[in-house]
Amino acid sequence: MVALAAPTVTLKSDSMSGGVRTLRVQVISPRHAENASVQVEAQGEIVAAVVDGQPFDLSAFSRSARHRLQFNYYGLPDRGFELTLRVTSAAPVKITVQ
Repeated sequence: MVALAAPTVTLKSDSMSGGVRTLRVQVISPRHAENASVQVEAQGEIVAAVVDGQPFDLSAFSRSARHRLQFNYYGLPDRGFELTLRVTSAAPVKITVQ
């Protein structure tokens, strides 16, 4: 068994405007993993999600399912990636990266 450093999620900004919270986080793998699995859980609706400037198409999700988002990032750069979320709640957002 080898002890490997876990990915880090660093909050870059957190703001609220018009009832929508915008979070920007930087995700980095200190061990330079090639891929990352990301899961987001929010208490409000995720109205927008952007990874490194590329927006997610959330139209396929029903409104009742838009409090969770899961995706895999393949070919993770050494600098990691930026994730921006817009959520209709000021409650904590749980972001898990493996």
